[in-house]
Amino acid sequence: MANFLLKKSDENEQAAVLLEGKTWFAPSVHCSYYSCIQALIYLLMEKRDKKINSAELKSEFDEWKRSPFNRKGGSHVFYIQTVKYLLKKNGKEDKVKDYNKIFSLQGYREKSDYMPEDITPTECTEAKKIRDNFVRDIKNVFGI
Repeated sequence: MANFLLKKSDENEQAAVLLEGKTWFAPSVHCSYYSCIQALIYLLMEKRDKKINSAELKSEFDEWKRSPFNRKGGSHVFYIQTVKYLLKKNGKEDKVKDYNKIFSLQGYREKSDYMPEDITPTECTEAKKIRDNFVRDIKNVFGI
């Protein structure tokens, strides 16, 4: 049902590499980040107790937004926190090393998209490294 998201995630990973090679660091970081988000959405739709569609996922997000217990944030924070909860619930939280580095990648992406400063080659390389480790680990844990 949501296999298209894994395809888009892989395409964004490939785009990040190509863009970095052209020294287009900001769009490379953007692609690295969205590769992770697409993989997370795939997990939330396909790898839980029951498969859900995008409308059901949006409904869960809307409910989360109304909850007094949620942290402030948009849909990306919801995806990140929900997958982290699933890892913890299944006793696999330690299997994804440095899970919270996704927030560093999110910061790089915000800088690349909205800030006047340039993304440095070092930041671009770090973003790709975070993406590679993150997606590899969650794919291993969830058997993708």
